[in-house]
Amino acid sequence: MVLDHVSVLGVEVDLLDELHRLTFDNACALVLGFDPNCLSIDFPQVPYEKAYDVIEEVAFHRHLKPHGFWKLQKWLQIGQERKMKKAWEIIDHFLCQRISRKRELLSESKIQIEGEDHFDLLTHILVEDDDDKGGEKGVFRKSDKFVRDMAFNLLAAGSDTVASGLVWFLWLVSTHPLVEMKILEEIKVNLSVEGEEKWRFFNFKELSKLVYLHAAICEALRLYPPVPFEHKDSIESDIIPSGLHIGRNTRIIYSLYSMGRMKEVWGEDCLEF
Repeated sequence: MVLDHVSVLGVEVDLLDELHRLTFDNACALVLGFDPNCLSIDFPQVPYEKAYDVIEEVAFHRHLKPHGFWKLQKWLQIGQERKMKKAWEIIDHFLCQRISRKRELLSESKIQIEGEDHFDLLTHILVEDDDDKGGEKGVFRKSDKFVRDMAFNLLAAGSDTVASGLVWFLWLVSTHPLVEMKILEEIKVNLSVEGEEKWRFFNFKELSKLVYLHAAICEALRLYPPVPFEHKDSIESDIIPSGLHIGRNTRIIYSLYSMGRMKEVWGEDCLEF
């Protein structure tokens, strides 16, 4: 609907921003049972959606700067760390509001715990038994901080990474007409679409037939992984699969972006989509 609207008006839009809004709405609905309506034709400025972008940007800078440097910035509340504090306050307020409202609804039995269309992960986290002692449900036992941190991580994992993966996939397909043609042919052959103008959801069995589409998505993720690098810290000394011995408290950084473009793994045509 949004893309149809801007197409009619001839307005240029940022597709990455569109997809960020879409995936953030979807993640909020799945995790919190709440739709913030970030994706609409008026492109509203939603503070907590933008705050997530700030937090991820600052977290990235923490990877690049010496640990002591950003810790000093945090203590002095200057630079990037000042932006982090303000963004976190917005996110904290938003999540605490949603958690408080969900606790209220569960306590008053205004929503069903299982089997309903609006069931979400936050409900599951709150009502899950911590243990069998006393029979109390998690809605009365788990701290707001625990639930907030869990919800924060689930939202972060389900929004920006998906949006990044989608925008690279769409760009690659748009610049490779043959790939686009094969994807459309596969959809036409394997999915029964009732009229070109009708939209519907496809089930897993139907989508599992789209082998070429699946391969194209995987290829896009190989060339442009949403998480381009990752790091791990060793708790104790260990030997990693390559045979290299590492000591205790050693940080290992590996680049998924580079690994997806290694000739010794993918061959001479490793840069081709």
